[in-house]
Amino acid sequence: MLKKAGYHIHKNELGHRGFFKFEDFKEKQMKFNQKLLKQIQQRDEYISKKLENRHREFLDAVKGIQETQKFIAASEEKKKK
Repeated sequence: MLKKAGYHIHKNELGHRGFFKFEDFKEKQMKFNQKLLKQIQQRDEYISKKLENRHREFLDAVKGIQETQKFIAASEEKKKK
């Protein structure tokens, strides 16, 4: 009779039996999944932005080192002359 009404039997970790309506469970699970998916997407955006910034800072540092090396090489060349 309860199964026809959409209820299901459930046993918890202590072995106690209870009834729940699958549609209610499904709705709660969908809300949880959507919230979790949003959190994962926000985390992924945060990580992507941090990686982009780190990459840009790394390239800026490499360019700075290259410019310094060129300046040093030019200075040494002038000293030779």
